[in-house]
Amino acid sequence: MDTSFCLTGRKLIPATVTKGGFTTPVWQQALWKKGAFARKIRHNGCGHCCTAMAATLMGKKIDPYEEYMLCRTLWGAPDEAREQDHFLSVGGIAQVLNHLGVKAHCFGAENKEQSSHHIVEQLQEGKLVILMADPFGEKNACFSTGYHYVLLADLTDDGKILVANSSKKGFT
Repeated sequence: MDTSFCLTGRKLIPATVTKGGFTTPVWQQALWKKGAFARKIRHNGCGHCCTAMAATLMGKKIDPYEEYMLCRTLWGAPDEAREQDHFLSVGGIAQVLNHLGVKAHCFGAENKEQSSHHIVEQLQEGKLVILMADPFGEKNACFSTGYHYVLLADLTDDGKILVANSSKKGFT
């Protein structure tokens, strides 16, 4: 397995993820300050952070702000009155990944058992997975208390999933 997982030690949030010779920082959305739309990334940027991390790990270096601006190019300005727009949807993330030529998958609110099988299958094939961490409304989700995207980067030799989480909350 060609993956290293460097931990900061603070709540087990990794500082970087390396896969296949490419390294990405694990973007912390709440700390984002770059650009005129920084507030959007701080408040709703988990999908943008995950998409940027996945793209960078596949050799397409892009940061969350550049990914957000790509979304604006693809779809125009988001509807400010709605939080769930193309910019934050599973389908929107999949379209951006496809546009960038990135071999990664995005899973959302599907059948839990079926999704788990497909996620592990994708990781075993060396692909990246972006997962909506609480698609089934589980209030005790380990990544967030609401809907939140995380990047599943790889499987460890003992079968654990390496997770890059843009939230400050740690993971188990």
